[in-house]
Amino acid sequence: MAPKRITENFKKYYIDLVKDRRKGAAAALFCFFLLLFSFIYGFLVRLILFCYGIKLFKSYKPDCRVISVGNIAWGGTGKTPLVEALVRFLKQEGRNPAILIRGYGKDEVYMLKDKFKDVPVLAGRDRIKTAADALRRYCADTVILDDGFQHWRMGRDLDIVLIDSQLPFGNRRLIPRGILREPLSSLKRADVFLLTRRDLAKEGIEPLKKELRRYNRNAPVYEAMHLPCSLRSLPCGEKTEPSAIKNQRIAVLAGIENPRSFTGTLSLLGAEVSLKFYFCDHHRYSKKDLKTIERLCLENRIETVITTEKDAARLIPLLESGRYKFKILALGIELKIAGDEQEKSFYSLVSGKSSKRPYSILILSDGKAGHLNQSKALAGIIQKRKLGQGARDARVDTKIVEVKFRNGFCRLLLNLGSVFSAPACRSCLACLRFCLKKDSFRELMETPANVIVSAGSSLSSVNLFLSYKNSARNVVLMRPSFLGLGRFDLVIAPEHDRIKPRDNVLLTRIAPNIIDRQYLQEQANILKEKLHITDYTLHNDNPTIGVLIGGDTAEYRLTRELINKVISRLKVAADNLNCRLLISTSRRTPKAVEGLLKENFADFPRCKLLLIANEKNIPEAVGGILGLSDIILVSGESISMVSEAVSAEKYTLVFNPQKRTRASTKQERFLEKLEKEGLLKVVQPDGLLSEIKNLWKEKPCKKKIQDKEALYRG
Repeated sequence: MAPKRITENFKKYYIDLVKDRRKGAAAALFCFFLLLFSFIYGFLVRLILFCYGIKLFKSYKPDCRVISVGNIAWGGTGKTPLVEALVRFLKQEGRNPAILIRGYGKDEVYMLKDKFKDVPVLAGRDRIKTAADALRRYCADTVILDDGFQHWRMGRDLDIVLIDSQLPFGNRRLIPRGILREPLSSLKRADVFLLTRRDLAKEGIEPLKKELRRYNRNAPVYEAMHLPCSLRSLPCGEKTEPSAIKNQRIAVLAGIENPRSFTGTLSLLGAEVSLKFYFCDHHRYSKKDLKTIERLCLENRIETVITTEKDAARLIPLLESGRYKFKILALGIELKIAGDEQEKSFYSLVSGKSSKRPYSILILSDGKAGHLNQSKALAGIIQKRKLGQGARDARVDTKIVEVKFRNGFCRLLLNLGSVFSAPACRSCLACLRFCLKKDSFRELMETPANVIVSAGSSLSSVNLFLSYKNSARNVVLMRPSFLGLGRFDLVIAPEHDRIKPRDNVLLTRIAPNIIDRQYLQEQANILKEKLHITDYTLHNDNPTIGVLIGGDTAEYRLTRELINKVISRLKVAADNLNCRLLISTSRRTPKAVEGLLKENFADFPRCKLLLIANEKNIPEAVGGILGLSDIILVSGESISMVSEAVSAEKYTLVFNPQKRTRASTKQERFLEKLEKEGLLKVVQPDGLLSEIKNLWKEKPCKKKIQDKEALYRG
């Protein structure tokens, strides 16, 4: 017993040191060494957080809703009463929750299992494993992560951080010199703050709220009280009202992190606390402890001892095996959110139904229509999946912000600087402020986001910095420049980019786009109205040919000679098949090619639409042409245009502009793969006429590409 007593006394001495209750030279020396270890601990914590921030360490998110209940300081904030309140609420909502707990001391495990017979309580150090068990064995749809704020490996939907109103941060030192588990800057990860024991706080809590807003402006702050709900006789379990101890002389028995708050609750009930038996958290009681308590109670003529429900789990086996000359009662505590409106708001966040904080998707635009359409397509898939997972009244907001750099040098500078970025950059963002134009930077700072989507390598660095700032998930389309793939939650890239498959990489055959049947119908109707077409019949004996012409790129050049051949074959095909032509250029189309098209088709009777994008841009042009056409002819240098044509499920013909290099290009690999799958046909200008005739005569079965389904699953 002597070693146990020494250990107990040392723990008490250490706690007094940490809470600055000990004075003297020995205490000062000990505190100095503890402070040195705090610096080492702080360095390691920041290093680990940095590794998670740059995706060097991976986190795992179970396929269900995950709610984390935790704190930034060690113990004593009332996590267990909140877990109980969450379980009761979720059960009322018809959910199937599971509790994941580390199980240190096992008293909380026994207590939760005793209270919730039909809720799985899974204990273990490996929360990833216990989460998988909860889904596989118990079909849980919501996982409550007890003491989970520091469990960085587990992704979560809601991070609730509890803060004790009486002693929020101690001496503001990291352990072992203080009570902080992480630097206070980590409070930026919180989704919700809950200030507990507000009724016991000696000073007002407004200064604490103000400080929390300095670290995290977005997280709402709620207040809670710990209210006594029952008194249970041990070991028989007979219940009485808490008011039964009013005006009684009692003893307090507590082996929890914050016994003084428990004593304060008893005083508020009107009890006269005459003896206090405080032990360390998770103390293992012995018969000798109870005999000592019995002796002191008899000496002071005290008949009733009040303990906590957590201590009751450790006391019951001893009480069942022996008889003692005092009555011991366990006080049940429940957590109550202060204010009816605040309580309703808090639990709406828990259920995922809150209308005050909609799920936000931020799309970054570089001004290129093709990149923006890809991002909008992906945002639509994310929105569809999010609404499918949530409740009927769930909201998903999407906002598009154009990113404007000061100049090309600033774009390059930001890309290079992002290589050395880390989550700690969220508190600065000076490099982002320096490299972007003021109006663009201001709009990005004012836009909240849960997911940030961008397309093109030039925006990958901006995406990364904003994900730090918003603690958001980042998704990029195409290979990010300079930055490794591991810095992003999801990289969506076409197969022809030759990126090796990884956990966070999703390979697609075509570029994501917004093309579907409903979109094509809407765009076609708008285009017909703008062009005043009233006698337009689709899929009759006379086909409509849509022509999408791109322009020059680093690998390809659109020459007059090539376009002349295409024009001559198109005019012959239009006359022979009595078909209509709908033609649109892009902003990349050379002036010479635009002039050639106007010269040949401006007065051509079978050309119902000739749109020169650099002169007049109709937003519905591409979608309308795809919707109104039976056959699509598209230049092959633009992967985006080809992808949209294939997604429209129309007969697609592709002609290649003149190559600038002998090396194989990604466009060639892209077209070759799609042609093998029968999704398009690559043609030479000389053979264009015969291909159009054969295609319309044979009318082969059209194939549908399944990329959107793969993106939805990813």
